[in-house]
Amino acid sequence: MHSQDSRCAARCTAQGKVSIVSDNEEGKGFAVRIPLASTIFILAAFATHAHGQVLVAANAPMATQQQGSFQVRDGTFSDSLSSGGNNFYSQALAQGFSVSSSATLGSLNFWGASEYLNSTQPWLETGLSSNVDGFQVALYRVNDDGTMPQVTSWNINRGFFTQQATGTYTINTFSPIFKVSCELTGTTVLDAGKYAITVGGRLLQPDGDAFAWIDGVWDGSGGSTQSYITIGDIPSQWGNWIPL
Repeated sequence: MHSQDSRCAARCTAQGKVSIVSDNEEGKGFAVRIPLASTIFILAAFATHAHGQVLVAANAPMATQQQGSFQVRDGTFSDSLSSGGNNFYSQALAQGFSVSSSATLGSLNFWGASEYLNSTQPWLETGLSSNVDGFQVALYRVNDDGTMPQVTSWNINRGFFTQQATGTYTINTFSPIFKVSCELTGTTVLDAGKYAITVGGRLLQPDGDAFAWIDGVWDGSGGSTQSYITIGDIPSQWGNWIPL
């Protein structure tokens, strides 16, 4: 069991990101597309078009900093909803996005890092920690009254997503950031409107290496639109979305 203090630096300096991409554009955070072509990580929805995919929404990435020979970013730890608030960080990150017209989702791409509590040189790791057994992704409709009913969710096992090192690292811990790509099962159509997505790591050991989702900016100019689903190690608060 790791104490709260022993991982404070990792928690406070890692943060997460939202984004949507077209054929020649790439954002950070997440992207969902129709199954016409492979995508990167951004959560972006795409609509069918005669020439391929049409960009539906986009969120600019948080700024990259330069520390020595490293390019570094922030990331926020994000647990799967199925953890029930029992993981060490007990929090799930959600990011808002808008859909301007109906779109069918086919694939998902996002950027993130993980802890490497037993590694003395985390920057040499070639994949997310083996403690991250998979991801739980959930989509929510954001209503004008502030309610967020869930639209759908996916559980993505480790063998069903790919990882690509980006050459960027998290601040202080220097954990490498990977682009994660996967296909989404089923047929999910989003109508025009406001939504939120959460991408959380499914952990084998609740106290072990956690997953950090890399942050993005709401529309490229405004502040981030993130929420936590609980605060700290308090399972009784799990299930309450809280503005960040």
